[in-house]
Amino acid sequence: MPADQPVELLVGRRREGTLAFPARYLGNYARGRDVPPRRLREEERAAIARASALLTDAILGIPVDETEVQSGVELLHRLSLETQGEPRFQLPDGRLVAGTDLAYRATLE
Repeated sequence: MPADQPVELLVGRRREGTLAFPARYLGNYARGRDVPPRRLREEERAAIARASALLTDAILGIPVDETEVQSGVELLHRLSLETQGEPRFQLPDGRLVAGTDLAYRATLE
């Protein structure tokens, strides 16, 4: 999605349905920082391959060390946040909203 794209932030309410708030997409940023997400280094790519193989074995029922699986999952989660970033939006009043748990849809002007 291009930066400055108008969007609607979607907030689900149990009885009232879903509310949509106008906003502008500003881009993806590294979590808690004003810089774009970074690229993976080669040693991180190798660590991801090892963690993925370990997690695959665990899912398939092949005996693995549970501590290693947990460390692998934490590594995958941390690196995904650092390299994918999180979307950031600006509300009409100027406030910034960011997070990977936000639901949004593009709108036409």
